[in-house]
Amino acid sequence: MKNDVSVSKDKFADDSSIAEYASDAVYSMKSLEVLNGYEDGTFKPLGQLTRAEAAKVITLIANIQ
Repeated sequence: MKNDVSVSKDKFADDSSIAEYASDAVYSMKSLEVLNGYEDGTFKPLGQLTRAEAAKVITLIANIQ
């Protein structure tokens, strides 16, 4: 996993649905490979996170060095 916290230049297909205040954080987490989005290229910011997805994000954040 990378430690680069720069904002990713690859946008999600539904980027316009990501709240402006959260955008930098979302793309920083994408750069760190904590958030990858879905197979269709979306992030689904208005969707609900499953327990499995939440557990994966927590585990990946806890292991960032």
